[in-house]
Amino acid sequence: MNFYKKSKKEFKRYIRENPYTTKEEWDNYAHRNCLASAFTLECHEIIDETLKLLIMRSKDRFEFLKEIFIIIPPKSLKKIEKLCKLRNGDTKENEN
Repeated sequence: MNFYKKSKKEFKRYIRENPYTTKEEWDNYAHRNCLASAFTLECHEIIDETLKLLIMRSKDRFEFLKEIFIIIPPKSLKKIEKLCKLRNGDTKENEN
């Protein structure tokens, strides 16, 4: 497995576990684990025409890169889910 493929595989795993991660957080993680930076991954995955569309729509390249690999639920949905659990009295203690 080459360096890029290893980095891409680890990036997919990392964003599944941390869907709201930032570019800086990924770059720090990648640096510590000898992986490709967000910029390198963006350069390999985003083609010129897609980049033009992203620029026209003022969309962040890193957020688009994350969305290529996983579906990230909006943060507001996570807050609503947490509120529903609290309202219903569901806690980790009750699950055991």
